Amino acid sequence: MKKIIATALTLGLAVGTLAACTPSTPATTDASKDTKATEASKDTEASKDTEATKPEEDNILNVWTFTDEVQGFVADYMKSHPDVAAKYEVKKTVIATTEGAYQPALDQALAAGGADAPDLYTAESAFVFKYTTGSASQYAATYKSLGIDVDKELGESKNADYTVELGTRKSDGEIVGLNFQATGGAFIYRRSIAKDVFGTDDPDAIAKEVGPGWDKFFEAAKKLKEKNYVICSGDGDVWHAVEGSSEKGWLDADGKLIIDPAREKFLDYSKMMIDEGYCNDTADWTEAWFADMAGTGPKGCFGFFGPAWLINYTMGDNCGSWVPTGEKDADGNDIKKLDTSVGTYGDWAICTSPVGFFWGGTWVLANKDTDKAALCGDIIRYITLDTSKDGIQYKFANGLLNDKGTKDTVASATVTAISDGKVDFLGGQDMLTVFGPAQAYATAKNKTESDEDINSVWRDQVRQYAHGDKSREQAIADFKSTVNDKYGIEAA
Repeated sequence: MKKIIATALTLGLAVGTLAACTPSTPATTDASKDTKATEASKDTEASKDTEATKPEEDNILNVWTFTDEVQGFVADYMKSHPDVAAKYEVKKTVIATTEGAYQPALDQALAAGGADAPDLYTAESAFVFKYTTGSASQYAATYKSLGIDVDKELGESKNADYTVELGTRKSDGEIVGLNFQATGGAFIYRRSIAKDVFGTDDPDAIAKEVGPGWDKFFEAAKKLKEKNYVICSGDGDVWHAVEGSSEKGWLDADGKLIIDPAREKFLDYSKMMIDEGYCNDTADWTEAWFADMAGTGPKGCFGFFGPAWLINYTMGDNCGSWVPTGEKDADGNDIKKLDTSVGTYGDWAICTSPVGFFWGGTWVLANKDTDKAALCGDIIRYITLDTSKDGIQYKFANGLLNDKGTKDTVASATVTAISDGKVDFLGGQDMLTVFGPAQAYATAKNKTESDEDINSVWRDQVRQYAHGDKSREQAIADFKSTVNDKYGIEAA
């Protein structure tokens, strides 16, 4: 699912993998027979491509990922298809995105080709554009060439539009990647604080207090301040929503750097939050940020912006108290469990965000030069398109993939409609009633392949301006010059 989580994990944060789940029984497809994939491919023009008919040269399936999540899905597929497992050996390559390690290694492997090249590989939302429609998109196989009847199966699964758009190669309009997890965002807020300030914790009522739009949001921030609360932990919480809701991305049609007006307004939002005391001035993925989730920050923090994964794999692990079980793991370390009877666990709810956005997600791609096209297509189908109750998405949505019973949001609206999203963390609220519609408000139109790099420069300059270290004009000028100096991208 996302470079953000993978990075946080490598830094030692106790959040678990973004989708730290143990894969369960896969869909009922049977790649070992190779019939369904190859027969379906006969009905598509792409079946004429060489990758769909290329004879296999070895029995090694190379799978490259930046977390072990999809690796687990592939392993489970093999476990439930013993005849396939008897024929193929899966070679796993997992490289964290920390310090940008994953992309260069993947790029080199794709370019080099040969027996060690990836058959299947993944890309996170922060850089998926590069692999589906950008500078590395030429390596991706079309889903049709893998034997997937894309139009029919997408019609049945009804995957969120933004996930399909990000997986579509613009040069030919072909889908080359899809994901399994929906990451449309909501506003996640403390029920007790909502009652104290607004007199209710009802999600529909709070949605009207904090939105729609940023003017309403900051009106709510003022009301919270009067009761000695902050509306968010830091300006970064607002940034993810601002970035995801902007009309344009960082680059224009000519590849020149631009600043969408909505993103430029973030300078003002950030400074307002600091000057007016609307936040605790934390940075994402720091102990101070986690403390605000636990309710132990300097001032009570009302809310965070994020998808379901932020609740499941970050907030959930920081809103209770970890206590020893008296047992030790194989390495002799104390095993702890989360005591949810203390802290803020269960005191949270979600409502519609003031603006629509998404944050994170993992897309699954296949190499156009793979000689295992039918198998790759069947595995991809199982991960991204299967809507049956035996499929990964249903089990993912209903908490059937791990011992904790962690529920999540999935790309398929069809699966969402038949799933139960009630979770204890949200006081029994069905999160799918908010996260489900949120997928329709998310857009991929503002994504570019340089987002990860440019975002880092922008956030740094905004913080310097917000803290009075430089003027607004200087921050913008330094942003443009730094992007040009570091990445060779000139301003429009």
